[in-house]
Amino acid sequence: MKLKNFLLIITLLFVLNSACTVNQDAEFYYNSGNMLAKGDKPRESIPEFSKAIEIDPQFEDAYFNRGLAYAKLNLNDSALQDFNKVLELNPEQSDAYLNRANMYFRMQNFTKAREDYNQAITMQPIDGSAYYGLGLTLHQLRKYEDALASFDRSVELDSLHYRVYYNRALTFMELKKYESALADLNKARDLQPEDPEIAFARGSLYEQQEDFEKALEAYTQAIAIEPGIANFYYNRGLVFYKLMEYQKALEDYNVLLIIDTAFSMGYVNRGVTYFKLSEFEQAVLDFDRALAIDPQNINAYFNRGLTYFNLTEYHKAIQDYTLSINMNRNQPLFYYNRGLAFIRTKQFELAKLDYDRILRMNPNFPGVHVNRGLAYAGLENHERALADFNTAIKLNASDASAFYNRALSYEKSGEFMKAVQDYQQALKFRPEDLSVYYNIARANDQAGKPAEAISAYEKFIAANPPDQAQSLDYSHQRIQELKNQ
Repeated sequence: MKLKNFLLIITLLFVLNSACTVNQDAEFYYNSGNMLAKGDKPRESIPEFSKAIEIDPQFEDAYFNRGLAYAKLNLNDSALQDFNKVLELNPEQSDAYLNRANMYFRMQNFTKAREDYNQAITMQPIDGSAYYGLGLTLHQLRKYEDALASFDRSVELDSLHYRVYYNRALTFMELKKYESALADLNKARDLQPEDPEIAFARGSLYEQQEDFEKALEAYTQAIAIEPGIANFYYNRGLVFYKLMEYQKALEDYNVLLIIDTAFSMGYVNRGVTYFKLSEFEQAVLDFDRALAIDPQNINAYFNRGLTYFNLTEYHKAIQDYTLSINMNRNQPLFYYNRGLAFIRTKQFELAKLDYDRILRMNPNFPGVHVNRGLAYAGLENHERALADFNTAIKLNASDASAFYNRALSYEKSGEFMKAVQDYQQALKFRPEDLSVYYNIARANDQAGKPAEAISAYEKFIAANPPDQAQSLDYSHQRIQELKNQ
């Protein structure tokens, strides 16, 4: 659940044009609107520009400056209409193309934005802001090399525009040119040392390079500059999580959810952190909160499914995995985990079907042959089970789980010495699982090898694995029985 939040900022040109020869009454209202706009009162300026336009419907500059006022208030459709009118009255107005491009950019109509930026550049080839806007647009269109060329030209025309360095760095990051990205971010920081977004972008860069200590330092700097931005805590929480510092991750998620109580992924990531701390009930509550905010949050459904599975509420886990699958039928992991839940509820045929689907998507998906083998074993089809375990071992010759489960199938088929060999291989590749000695002992016992069985039972008793009281008691009893034979 890796998220990076980059703010692509576009600067509108709030340039107030001087009036041409127009009706004096219209000019009066126009000048009044200009005074209000200069005083940072765009909303109040709009009626004045509108009165000027009402008196003189051909008043180009009034449309233009009203468009700027609408743009400042994020009334993008109204601003677009005014810039269209300006260009209808004067097709040579380069600033109108530039600002209309800005509106298209805001409205995510990047194709039209690119056309207007190019037109503005054709008319004003030394306007660095047009190249800057074009670079932003090309970045959004994922034409990263072209975006770099536009940013380069913008820097040539205005070397002190820190936002150009900042956004060029983001483009370098998309191309994984991290050294160039860092150089640009450093330049942006030199020009604007108190911009928290620059520190945040540095954190994202270091995080991409898995230099988590430097990422923490940069995110912490961003928070120090502007402590009220939820995304800053979100990303720092992710880094703490990756460093397995779960309590610190929780602290950051707690803060971000105070800042933004509707941050759905904040609840998801806090829930995942609670999961890591085995606080499963708290995790479920957070996933529930995330889904109350965003009922389409697939991460919340999937992780709640994982949590229900760990709470042994397998039917609820199946429901959540199914909801995840309904949202994305091409994610093998969803079928994989639902298959496990089907196995736990002894719905072996349904489990097999899920693993069949995975193998159609990805024949080499890790673990799927082992799990389908378990499904076949549950269906008492040990021949098919063995075939799947054999394939799993062929794909990964050190897969302890494959050896262990093949051994179980060999036992079911009465091939006890083959089972012993596989249990020994499982122990070799997972030496910390000393409970396997009990399986080795039982297989030797059934194969009529009392000395080997006694040795394995004794090793199992010496290991004294937790939660194995019944097996330990049986081992003591069986050793005595074998010695008395």
